[in-house]
Amino acid sequence: DLTTESKDKFSNSIVLFQGIEVRLYDVFFDSSADDELPLRQLLNNEKIIIGKIPQKAGKFYFEREFEKDSEEPKSFSDIINERIVLLSDEPGMGKSTTFKNAALRIKKKFPLQWVLYVDLKLYFASYKKFKNVEHWTTEGIVDLFAHMFKFNKLDRAAFNAKLCSKQATLLFDGVDEISPDYKEFIIKLIHQIYTLTFNQLWIASRPHCVREIKDIL
Repeated sequence: DLTTESKDKFSNSIVLFQGIEVRLYDVFFDSSADDELPLRQLLNNEKIIIGKIPQKAGKFYFEREFEKDSEEPKSFSDIINERIVLLSDEPGMGKSTTFKNAALRIKKKFPLQWVLYVDLKLYFASYKKFKNVEHWTTEGIVDLFAHMFKFNKLDRAAFNAKLCSKQATLLFDGVDEISPDYKEFIIKLIHQIYTLTFNQLWIASRPHCVREIKDIL
C-alpha cells in the first residue's frame, strides 16, 4: 500500500488529461483507484497521458444560435451549462460539426470534465457485445465505453471516476442514423446514463426521432 506521504506526492503529479495539464488528484480524488495508478511511471517521473483530446471540428466553423421551443434563440454560452442539450435538424445542416466544436469548447471551459464525442454509427460491434443495457450499473456503462474507445486500464479508471462524480460530458451524434437493430439499445443506453449518472448529455438527431428521445429524459 502507498504511504500517506507517497499518496500526497503522487496526487500533485502533473498529468496530461485529454490534452490539458492537471494534477493527478484532479482526475482521481479519492483512494478507490489506488490500484489503477501507474506507479512505475510516477516513480520515474514519466509523462502520463489520460484520455484523448476531443476531435477537431474542421477548418471552418460558423457560430450558430440554438432555438428552444418557443423561446428566443440562444448562443452557445447560454446552453453550455444545461444538463440536457437536444439538437434536432435536417441532414446536412451541421449537427456533427456543431457537436465536435462544442466538445472542444466545453473542454476548454471545463478542463476537469471528461468530454467525449460519440459518433454512434461507428460502434456496432460494441452494441452487439453489450446488449442487456436495461440491467446495467454504472460499471457496465463504463465497460461499454472502454470497449468502444479502446480505453487502457488507466483511461477506464479515470473515465469511471469522472462519470461517477458528475464530471463527464457525453455528446451522442446521429441517433437517427443507427440501424433499427440497435436503435432501441442506444435509446436505453442514453436513458440509463441519464438515470444513473447525472452527467451532461448532448444528443443530435433528425426531427423524426426527437419525440422518442424526449420520452426517456
